[in-house]
Amino acid sequence: MFELTGSVMKFEQAVRLVPGLEFLGAEDLEEDELDDKPAVYLMVPSEGALRNIVTLWRGWQESGTVPERFSAWKTLLTQLRDIRPWGPQDRITPGDFDILTAEMASADTTVRVEVELVFRRDGQPTEQEARRAIAAVGGTTMSQSRIAGAGYHALLADIPIQAMRQALQRDPRGLSGLDAIFQIRPQSIFHLEPIEEVAGAPLGDVPAVAGEPIAAIFDAVPLAGHPRLAGALSVDDPFDLERLAVGPRKHGSAMASAVIHGDLNDSWTRPLERPVYFVNMLYATADIQEPERFPDKLPADLFEQALRRSRLELPSRPRRRSADLRRLGGF
Repeated sequence: MFELTGSVMKFEQAVRLVPGLEFLGAEDLEEDELDDKPAVYLMVPSEGALRNIVTLWRGWQESGTVPERFSAWKTLLTQLRDIRPWGPQDRITPGDFDILTAEMASADTTVRVEVELVFRRDGQPTEQEARRAIAAVGGTTMSQSRIAGAGYHALLADIPIQAMRQALQRDPRGLSGLDAIFQIRPQSIFHLEPIEEVAGAPLGDVPAVAGEPIAAIFDAVPLAGHPRLAGALSVDDPFDLERLAVGPRKHGSAMASAVIHGDLNDSWTRPLERPVYFVNMLYATADIQEPERFPDKLPADLFEQALRRSRLELPSRPRRRSADLRRLGGF
C-alpha cells in the first residue's frame, strides 16, 4: 500500500515510468478533494520485489537519493508518505466496520459478507486459499464471481460470529490476515425507501407503448400487473425471483413508475412511449422490516449475467463494457 502526499493521478503517471508495477484497479483512480491522505494499491511481482521497494524507500528517506539504476523511481518516491504491505488494518474499511459490527450484534449465528479477493490472472489458487480459510473458521461459501474485464474476483460467505469478531479486531490469525483477501464487506443490500408508493398514486392513463425498449431497470421484483405499470414493462426474471417475492414490492414498482411516468406531481411530465426492459435483481421477503434483498449470489455476478443475457436476447439494445459493472453495481 502506497500512502501519498499529493495527487493520485500524478502518482499514477510516475508509476508508469517504473517497469513491473501495475495498479490494482487502475480504472477506478479518480481525484478526491475530500481525501487529504490518499492511498493506492499496487501489485508487485513477488515478495522479494516488495522488500526491494521498501529498501529503496527507506534509503530515499535517509539520504534523498537512489542508486543510479533506479533513477526512474525518483519522481515516484517524492510523492510518497509511506509504503507498507496490505494488511489486516486495510481489509475492512471504517465504514464497513461500523455496518458489520451492527450486523454482528443482531445476528444469531453467522454474518453474510462479500469477500473480495486479490485479483490475479490465475485466480484459482487465490480462491482455493480463501475457501479453505473460510471453511477453517467454520464458514460457508455460498457463491463466487470472477469478472476478468472488471478485475473483480469475490466470494459470498456466511461467517460465524466469533470469526467475524476476530476479523473486526484485525487479528492477523483470522480472515483479515489472509493475503488472498483484498477486502471484507457487508453483503450488498438496498436500504432505500421510495417516497412515493405506486399503490397510493392516482391511476390516470397508462401510456400506449410500442417498439423496442430504450431504457432498462435492474431492481427488485415490481408489481408488473399494477394498473399504472401493466403493459409498460418487459420483465425478465433470469434468477427466478418472482416466486420468492412474497413481501411488499415497493422499490422496484416505484422505480418503474418513475421511469415510465416521471414525477406524478409534475403535470408537464410525458410518459415513455416505448416499453421498459425490467430485470428482477432483488426480492421482498415476508418480513416487512427487512429490505428487499439479493438472492444467494454476488451483485456483480447478477449484473454481469443479466447484461450478457440482454445482449444475447436483445441485440438491438446498447451494449456496455464489462468494466461498467462496478459503476452499475455500486462497488
